[in-house]
Amino acid sequence: MESCFNYYYIKEDEDKERILNPGLFSFNQKMSLENSKIIDTTCLYLQLLPYNSSISEKENPGIMIFHNDGTYESRSKKYFNISYKKSSVYYGGKFILDGNTLKIQSFYPSSGGKTNYFDRVICQGKINNDTVVIKIFNHNRVFLKKRYEDVFGK
Repeated sequence: MESCFNYYYIKEDEDKERILNPGLFSFNQKMSLENSKIIDTTCLYLQLLPYNSSISEKENPGIMIFHNDGTYESRSKKYFNISYKKSSVYYGGKFILDGNTLKIQSFYPSSGGKTNYFDRVICQGKINNDTVVIKIFNHNRVFLKKRYEDVFGK
């Protein structure tokens, strides 16, 4: 599992969202029938946090949602209802599958704070049944497939 970085200047739009030029993504693969057997686009993938995580982390695990068009959303449980444009750096990014190997491509602030420069980050992981393990910034993160109702109730 690996990560690599490139940085880009990304301006805000009228809604204060940083909008990506579609050409910045090198991933442009849509879901195939074969890939739809590997990753479920009808469910959420909820982050499984380590036992020693803080209370605030446990109350707000990460959530990934994969879509048939090759995009994914990156959200958290606490702020799940906040939505962004698909072209926004805050939305998530794009993904590709090669067998059970998953690669995600997204953008993060290059200085860790408010900036116009963002790193293009590619992270790699594996999918095993209902579990996604992906290395993001040198930390393995584990996500378990869940139905919306199981996470948020009816």
